[in-house]
Parts: sequence; structure tokens; C-alpha cells
Amino acid sequence: MSVVLQGVIGIITGVIAAYLASNVSLHKYYKEKWWEKKLEAFTHLINELHKINNNSEYHYNKEIYDRGGLSYFHILDENGEKALQTQFDQGMDELKKIAHTASLYLSDKCSDDIKKYLSFTDVLIEKFHDGEIDSFNAYQEDYNRSRKLMFSIITEAKKELKAERLRLENNVLTWVLDKSMRLINKVKNHKNTQSNTHH
Repeated sequence: MSVVLQGVIGIITGVIAAYLASNVSLHKYYKEKWWEKKLEAFTHLINELHKINNNSEYHYNKEIYDRGGLSYFHILDENGEKALQTQFDQGMDELKKIAHTASLYLSDKCSDDIKKYLSFTDVLIEKFHDGEIDSFNAYQEDYNRSRKLMFSIITEAKKELKAERLRLENNVLTWVLDKSMRLINKVKNHKNTQSNTHH
């Protein structure tokens, strides 16, 4: 092999290394941004569910206290209950918005669970207004359902984010190997072409 050919191959190898390094960084950057978007979406959802659950828990415990089931319960003043209700209303509004966009960043299970909870809430409110269920049972059911949804979403978030991180790492590794093999084959073909030319 001539000195010139060795030099050319050395330059090509250096270019390949630089190309892979820059592209791997870019590829990883976009994948990590997607992971961060999922994390942000789950965090926002859990915060809104926390607002909803706080209101449900307060009113459920208040119902128990009024019936003598709790020895002590801190009852909020009128402003405190209004603030709690405002947070609940905001949480429900956000939950309805998220239900329409959940499939973009969240799992299908999350999307289904949110829609089921919203449907359940609509039915529960209707039953309460129609006198089919009293306030105690209404708050009890709402508290149990909202709590169940929140823990279900937290579990799903842990599973999804961990799986997404593993997918990110595996995808980057697969992408690097694929690119490396293609570039190595190009160098080999170039080397073979040069050798045939000299012969």
C-alpha cells in the first residue's frame, strides 16, 4: 500500500470519527428532548391529579367527621374551601385538555384511564343531582377513583419513563452501529477500488 493511500485512509478514518461523534450527539440530543417532554407531561398530569385528589380527600374526610367517624378534622374556613374548589376546578379543566392530547406524550393506558375517570365523574355528578346517591357516598367514590387514578398514573409514569430511557440508549447504540458499518464498508470499497486500480 502506498504512503499516499495510507494517508488518504487515515484522513477518511478521521472524518468518519468526527462525523459519527457529531451525529451521535445530535441524535441523542433529539431523543433526550423527547424523553424530557414525556417527563414534563407526566409531571404536569400528576400535579393536576394531586389538586383533584386533595379536594376529594378533604370533602370525604369532612363527611366522615360530620358523622362522628373522625375524632379530629381541620375544617377550612370559607376562603380555604373556595381555594380548594378553585384548584379542583382547574385540575379538572386541565385533565380534560390532557385527555385530548395524552396520546402524543403519554401511554395509551394513561389516555384510557383519564377518559374513564372523566366519564365516571360525569355519571357520579348526575347521580348526585338526581338524588340517586348521597354526599357521603359521592365523595367516597370520587376520592377512591381519583386516588386510584393518581397512583395508576404514577406507576405508568415510572414504567414508561424507564422504558423510554432504555429505548433511547438502545436506539442510539443501534444507530451508531448501523452508521459505523455503513461507513466502514464504504472505506473498504474505496480501498478495494484503489487496490484494483494499482494492479
